[in-house]
Amino acid sequence: ANACATAAGEMFQWMGYAVEWISADTVNDEDLREIDVLYFPGGSAGPYQEDISAEGREKIRQIVRSGGCFIGTCAGALFAAEQVIWEGTTDSRPTLGLFPGTVQGPLPEIFADPEHGMCQVNLEPHPITGTEPDSVWILYYNGPFFSPNPGAKVNVVGRYEITNEPAVVAFAYGEGRVFLTGPHPEWEEDDDRDG
Repeated sequence: ANACATAAGEMFQWMGYAVEWISADTVNDEDLREIDVLYFPGGSAGPYQEDISAEGREKIRQIVRSGGCFIGTCAGALFAAEQVIWEGTTDSRPTLGLFPGTVQGPLPEIFADPEHGMCQVNLEPHPITGTEPDSVWILYYNGPFFSPNPGAKVNVVGRYEITNEPAVVAFAYGEGRVFLTGPHPEWEEDDDRDG
């Protein structure tokens, strides 16, 4: 697994969840109905777009539509989009189409690739943010922001302080829920909890 996947696995275990690692072949060929939350980490969206078949993508949509949950961070959020614009170019490779809008980036105003570091995200009132402070510092590593389609029922949960662009979003998809984040909350600053 890549470093983002490892950190996310450690985070979910720290939160008390059982973690099962799956591959594109698992998504394409096996029954996933026993999985409650599908998490797609950062890294690169290309392998998701290229290795998960049309049948696998539909299986993911059906799981979420039927009451499951999809969480995507950075590249995982790009994979969830209806449309991806990266470095000003529209990416025509297949995506899940869960997010009703465009996921685009990166944001060199925060950090220009390959630089990365902590960025401030201002949180919006939402059940997810509950007892969290008004703003948090989260690792930014060449991540996207979210542009919902006009009229789309998308909750902006957090915005990048520097650009005011949506950094974290949540929304319903059928009976299920989707949570997408451009920055990387799975990384824990000044702690080895993330492995």
